[in-house]
Amino acid sequence: MSHTGTNGPLAPNNCSTCHSGAYIAVNALAKPSDHLSTTSQCDVCHKNYTTFAGAVFNHTLVTPPVAGRCSSCHGVTAKGKNSTHIPTTAQCDTCHKNTTAFAPATMSHSGTTGPITTGNCAICHNGSYVAVNALTKPSNHIPTTFPTGIPGNECSLCHRSTSDWGSERMNHGTMQTSCATCHDATSPYLGNMFKINRSRHNNAGTKDCSSSGCHKPLGKFGSAYSKWN
Repeated sequence: MSHTGTNGPLAPNNCSTCHSGAYIAVNALAKPSDHLSTTSQCDVCHKNYTTFAGAVFNHTLVTPPVAGRCSSCHGVTAKGKNSTHIPTTAQCDTCHKNTTAFAPATMSHSGTTGPITTGNCAICHNGSYVAVNALTKPSNHIPTTFPTGIPGNECSLCHRSTSDWGSERMNHGTMQTSCATCHDATSPYLGNMFKINRSRHNNAGTKDCSSSGCHKPLGKFGSAYSKWN
């Protein structure tokens, strides 16, 4: 077959003249049933006229445009999410902006399954997705399930930024006792909390900050959770 000798010579947008299914008997093949969904001409991706293989997919020339429609192909006939991908039902281009390589991607929390606004951070930030940079709590993170009254194991209760872990604001919840767990000078936990040496602090000894009757919320001095005196 000499493509240059056809009626309607080989040129952009003329492939379907023959590759429509009408000339299969003379080997002018049409798209197979599992071909990527597209109404574009063959030569948008196929550059070799002796074999269909070795095609380079051109996202920018697909009709209709692929933006927001990634799942039409990815996970059906084109490569989909791997087993270690973070949970999401969002379209690929919510995070992946490069159509020639999936990496690098910029995480969009608004596109996750259970967006950050509903308090579902631990779905990804639980240690299962560290390889894709969904970090988990370090070993010296402050306790998040005790003492009684602490809000619980949910990142967004304290961490207000999805790009900077350090911009946190402590949420004490309704906790009224066990302050020294974090505020004692010997506490091993990370954070900007004020720490004291109780053995040198007004003869406090081993007394707890609040339940000793000194500092609020149970004591009489300062403001609960914000000021000691």
